[in-house]
Amino acid sequence: MKIKVGDIYEDCSYHPVFCTEIDGDNIAGISLIDGSFPRSCSIKHCGVTKLSLKQTMEIKKNGPSESKKQHINNLMSYDCWTFDKWWKD
Repeated sequence: MKIKVGDIYEDCSYHPVFCTEIDGDNIAGISLIDGSFPRSCSIKHCGVTKLSLKQTMEIKKNGPSESKKQHINNLMSYDCWTFDKWWKD
């Protein structure tokens, strides 16, 4: 699915993001979790995915999927990697 301005996508920090700009490989927008902006990712390298409104509300309520939460927890076990974990376990 192609993402366009006005769509909602999940960025590489697992925030649902309202897309405000696409410029080549760069995609940017406003987090629907905490309002942070610009939230920028590489379309090709960050694995952004288009979200439906229903998926967005589920992520807002429960955080990302369990496998994504585990992925972040694994990465956070390394001292050189930090992550703003916005959801509650």
